[in-house]
Amino acid sequence: MGEEEEEEEEEVEEAVGGLAGRESEDPELQKAAGAKASDNPLSDFFDVTVSTPETLEIKMVDATVLSDYEVWSFIASFLGAVVVGFGVAYLQATKNVTLLATTVVFLVLFGVAVRMAYAKRKRLAAKSKTIRLRQ
Repeated sequence: MGEEEEEEEEEVEEAVGGLAGRESEDPELQKAAGAKASDNPLSDFFDVTVSTPETLEIKMVDATVLSDYEVWSFIASFLGAVVVGFGVAYLQATKNVTLLATTVVFLVLFGVAVRMAYAKRKRLAAKSKTIRLRQ
């Protein structure tokens, strides 16, 4: 078993061709190994400049108020679409009173949702803090 392993190691060394610290017999590899490293040819074309501000301002908000605001904004958006849908149905129908009553009910709910979203937005602005970070 020892002789087989030595033969395999010799085959691997021959296949590598002197990359493990030995000189290669190939003249092209010898020439490349002694060549000087070249400069980056694209360095003139890709000049990157990164600038950072002297101060960074971060607005911190209360997460629960933000969550409430997002929920009420979604509800108002949904109810606005419902009002438009029932309003168009009422106008295209033969003046159905049930569709008109449904439109009015959803319009009132839409108004309540918009008012709640606005109130949450004002509360969000009042509870926010600004943190300034300097370099």
